[in-house]
Amino acid sequence: IPEVKTLLDGSYKRALVTPRTIVAKASGLILGISAGLSVGKEGPFVHMAVAIADTLMRLKPFKHLAKNDAKRLEILACAAAAGVG
Repeated sequence: IPEVKTLLDGSYKRALVTPRTIVAKASGLILGISAGLSVGKEGPFVHMAVAIADTLMRLKPFKHLAKNDAKRLEILACAAAAGVG
C-alpha cells in the first residue's frame, strides 16, 4: 500500500507498476497462501490492481488517459479502490 500511496500523490515511478511486478505479486501471493502462511491479501491486490490499470493505460486505445495526469491519477485511485473491495 505505501507504493500505491506514492503513485497517488503524483510522484510516478515506472518500476512500481511494471507487468513484472504484477507477476511477482500474484505468484508470491499464491505461493504464500498455498503454503498456509498468514498473508494479508488486500495489500498485494491493491498493488496488482493499480499495476494492471497502469499497464492497460499504456495500450493504444487508452493512451489519451495516460497523457492526462489528472485522469491517470483518477483511474489509479479507482483501481486501488477496486483492489480493496
